[in-house]
This record gives sequence, structure tokens and C-alpha cells, in this order.
Amino acid sequence: MIKVEGLDHVAIASKDVPRSIEWYRDVLGLERRHEDVWGDMPVMMCSGNTCVAIFPLADDHPAATKGPRVLHVAFRANRRTFEQAQKDLKGRGIAFDWSRLSEVASL
Repeated sequence: MIKVEGLDHVAIASKDVPRSIEWYRDVLGLERRHEDVWGDMPVMMCSGNTCVAIFPLADDHPAATKGPRVLHVAFRANRRTFEQAQKDLKGRGIAFDWSRLSEVASL
């Protein structure tokens, strides 16, 4: 079993990232974090230990006319648990894929 510490972030795609930043800041009171590490990809808007990761959505993408799109939900785990989870998933024959960003976000 994978023991997660909680929800880390929900990733969305937005065709207007600056407007999304303003909305999450001004309406929900979230603060921007990790800009010094990731710059604008993704933009992380957070409250406490939970964040919204905002990725750009191209105007010509089929989902662009439907508003923000959820890309993924990420759970928080420490490094040891993260590494054990990979072994556990492989042992169960469950395919998974993760990027460097997922690794960094899970630290």
C-alpha cells in the first residue's frame, strides 16, 4: 500500500494563465510559490500545503473552448515512499509514467 501524506496539487490547463493567476490570488487568496525554481511552467498557486498548478493551454487545442481543464491530481509523499510506490506499482503490474516535475513536486 502507498501511504500518501495528502493532496499536493491539482494541475489545470488554462488558455489565459495571467488571468488564472489573478483569479486564484484575488478570489481564493492563494499565493504564488516556486517561481524561483520553475518560472512560469507551471505556475503554482498555493494555500497551506495544497496548490493549483497552472499550465498553458494553446488556443487551438480542442479543449480551449471549454475553459480550464484538469490535467492531473498529485498526492504528496516523502522520497522513501515515492520510491517504494514505484516498486509497489511495478510489482502489481500497474503501468505508470512520471516526469521530472512529478519527482520534484513530490519532495
